Amino acid sequence: FSEVIYAPITDESRLRWVAHFTSAENRHVLPLFTSLLNVVCAYDPVGMGLPYNYLLFNDSREPLVEAALQVLIVCLDKDSQPQADDTGYSDNYFINYLGRIHREEDFDFMLKGITRLLSNPLQSTYLPNSAKKVNFHQELLVLLWKCCEYNQQVFQKFLFYVLKTSDVLEILVPILYHITESRNDPS
Repeated sequence: FSEVIYAPITDESRLRWVAHFTSAENRHVLPLFTSLLNVVCAYDPVGMGLPYNYLLFNDSREPLVEAALQVLIVCLDKDSQPQADDTGYSDNYFINYLGRIHREEDFDFMLKGITRLLSNPLQSTYLPNSAKKVNFHQELLVLLWKCCEYNQQVFQKFLFYVLKTSDVLEILVPILYHITESRNDPS
């Protein structure tokens, strides 16, 4: 992933694995995209709902979710040229498939999953530190941004869904919390 720092942007061989991973040559693009998105959005860090359960049981899914989220963002961040006929992105099928999501059940699943993970630090209980905190909120914010960004031209459906539902405050509060928390962070 650090190749971006050392290779010039005009280098053709830069990030070849991402180009192959997201191209039409890879016949597994759709299952990979949906699997990565499902792993991220279906994750519930609370687990069984027992306080302090993360101290007793090792959560083996959190590293998987974090890796899936990072791979999904890298694949969605690959430079792609929009087609002239507004049907989508020609060379990045991850962006193309993200733009093809149109069912409200899918939007609800994505929005609830991202909201659940972003609002994880805000879950307060009577017992201090009884709920497990996830540490990949920056990646989740980037994923939310990518979902809204690549659903603009023909695919404005996700952004409109977020704005028209009553869950807009459910996503806005954690975003404002993370902005407030990271304003003093130099990184």
